[in-house]
Amino acid sequence: QVQQRGGQGPGPRSSHGIAVVGDKLYSFGGELTPNISIDKDLYVFDFNTHTWSIAPAKGDVPNVKALGTRMVAVGTKLYLFGGRDENKQFEDFYSYDTVKKEWKFLTKLDEEGGPEARTYHSMASDQNHVYVFGGVSKGGTNKTPVRFRTIEAYNIAAGKWVQLPDPGVQFEKFEKRGGAGFAVVQGKIWVIYGFATSPDPNGMNDYESDLVHYFNPATQKWTEVETKGQKPSARSVFAHAVVGKYILIFGGETWPDPRAHLGPGTLSSEGFALNTETLVWEKFGGGNEPGQLGWPAYTAATIYGKIGLLMHGGKRPTNNRTDEMYFYAVNRA
Repeated sequence: QVQQRGGQGPGPRSSHGIAVVGDKLYSFGGELTPNISIDKDLYVFDFNTHTWSIAPAKGDVPNVKALGTRMVAVGTKLYLFGGRDENKQFEDFYSYDTVKKEWKFLTKLDEEGGPEARTYHSMASDQNHVYVFGGVSKGGTNKTPVRFRTIEAYNIAAGKWVQLPDPGVQFEKFEKRGGAGFAVVQGKIWVIYGFATSPDPNGMNDYESDLVHYFNPATQKWTEVETKGQKPSARSVFAHAVVGKYILIFGGETWPDPRAHLGPGTLSSEGFALNTETLVWEKFGGGNEPGQLGWPAYTAATIYGKIGLLMHGGKRPTNNRTDEMYFYAVNRA
């Protein structure tokens, strides 16, 4: 557990986005009460002082209180997309320059051929791109929300979005989903598990998936993967991060709540690492366990010279939100 020594911090919340640049963690969005967004501030945690503050906001400051939003870091910039408040979904795409301390409005995506407005999508990045996968549109009021199954790729240098080949064309059973694991490992883009809508018109909706696929940009082809070893059960909204050839996952919802998003669902306290070369899972844990947790904010991070999975906040089985921060350091990758 990472000690937090006060300052102006985000406090308990879930469904927010975090990213790390250098020795600082940034946090945006989230909810404390189900489906109620909290604030518009970008919070900064300094790993040297262990204190929180609110980042200076100048430029095109996002005027949104968003839950179910996502954020990634590329170099010294943060990229923020999506989420919703009580009334609408957001499709705006922003960057925040952590050196200049300045926001920039990049694209209103539905007008630019990019992703539609959504929430509980997943984001990943490499040196040249920001990727968005899946997520939920028209959440909240619809009994079965509209989910997505494609990857949208933003070319940072060109400032343009393109949609990558639809996996559902190659694999009829590829599900539309939110809360999925999504990661770039050694040039390939992986989609792991998530909360799904059945591709079968007569199939069930709103269930946890255990499918694993990756997309190879070099061949423009999708591959379905059969994993083995200590395989985790189907789940969604788990923390995850890439360390070398491994994808680490922790926690998540393994069975949905009868009250949907208003309840906590059945939450996991387990950690697993997938070796993307051998396709073998192994369980990890020990030490100061975070316990059962879903809907946390998460990122890969290098802290105190160690690389691993960093998590902040999330939902507990009591349905309360936590403000705890945990770092799982990996010794081998």
